[in-house]
Amino acid sequence: DAIPPADTVPWPIVHDIPIALVTGTNGKSTTVRLVAAIARAAGRVAGVSTTDWVRVGDDVLDEGDWSGPGGARLALRDPRTEIAILECARGGMLRRGLAVTRSDVAAITNVAADHLGDFGIGTVAELADVKRIVARGAGRLVLNADDAVLVAGAEAAEGAGGAGGAVRAPGSAPTTWFSLDPQNDVVAASLARGGRAVVLDGGTLVLIDAGGQATGGVARTAVATVDEVPIAFGGAARHNVANALCAIGVADALGLPVGAMREGIMAFRSTHEDNPGRLNVFEIGGCTVVVDYAHNPHGMLALADVVNQLPGGRRIVLIGQAGDRSDDDLRDLAAATLTMAPTIVLVKELAALRRGRPLGEVPRVLVDALGVLGVPDDAIIRVDDEVDGTRRALALARAGDVIILPIHKQRDAVVAHLRALSEMGWRAGEAQPD
Repeated sequence: DAIPPADTVPWPIVHDIPIALVTGTNGKSTTVRLVAAIARAAGRVAGVSTTDWVRVGDDVLDEGDWSGPGGARLALRDPRTEIAILECARGGMLRRGLAVTRSDVAAITNVAADHLGDFGIGTVAELADVKRIVARGAGRLVLNADDAVLVAGAEAAEGAGGAGGAVRAPGSAPTTWFSLDPQNDVVAASLARGGRAVVLDGGTLVLIDAGGQATGGVARTAVATVDEVPIAFGGAARHNVANALCAIGVADALGLPVGAMREGIMAFRSTHEDNPGRLNVFEIGGCTVVVDYAHNPHGMLALADVVNQLPGGRRIVLIGQAGDRSDDDLRDLAAATLTMAPTIVLVKELAALRRGRPLGEVPRVLVDALGVLGVPDDAIIRVDDEVDGTRRALALARAGDVIILPIHKQRDAVVAHLRALSEMGWRAGEAQPD
């Protein structure tokens, strides 16, 4: 209840720590975990909050969706935390704001249509304004130069001179732009002003510092090749290449060395342990099974880009959505799903995520949308939940098929079932154990 005498404060353990905030429509969790892997490679203990857990080093403090201020506080208050990488989801920022008044760096991975209609946010431009909350108090921004909405917002802020003071908007803090295109106009303009950027150039992830450009001193540092980035799947997962570029920009702003960037990115894999539910691929019974968190049209299209490059026979896809999305959002999700050219679509019920809708309503809208888009009735199957959908997909599978499972609530149970089948040597066409 009172400020202690200065000489009684244990100053060696009371100190500021570097903080990174990461937001965006998709790719937040992967980017946060990539930066944490880089911090580990640099010998730093990272406190991390994401949609799956709060974690300090190797110790998971709590599981669940901790992408709001509560998760940030839990990670920051742990005395072991030496560097904090905090995921900031839209809902947490709208309900409670940010957990901190300043950060060393704030990153926005992308902005796309999702959750429109919630909290009075009706357009993608308005959603981008929400994402930009992380810019407040940020020492540096890391922004996606391939995202037209983010670029327009930054240009508008620059034209207005920025927000100034302790509250910053894009354009009023130094910005590191990242891009899959080395010739990106926004990147070029930023570098011409002596800025920093991270780009994919000829298959290599390159960190560029043009701070000495006035004297001809542009520094280009190759961090890793795409083939050395496991989550990039040889470049097929372009969204993960973008996430890696963003992570490099964040790590650079935190002062982490390039050697650690390279080591961390090369060590980080698309496994249930490193990046649960994000492009986890299993080879089971002669089938390829992909478990992913894709939960909106933007994410489903990114997943389709990868899936469509996988060898194999038929595509069997499981889809579903929470009840807080509009019918139009559900129809867009169905349309994005069909870019995978599925032979069979299983439509799941997410009973715990109905969010005010009657049981069965969301699956009905999805089934109707698939029918309107030309999917035959006998190719659409209703399932009870994600575990039931997984079992049904495997029961229908033939050797060589690709099964795509966007999982939102029952990931651990689904992965446990897949691993049990693998351990018992199950083959497509055989009965599955109870």
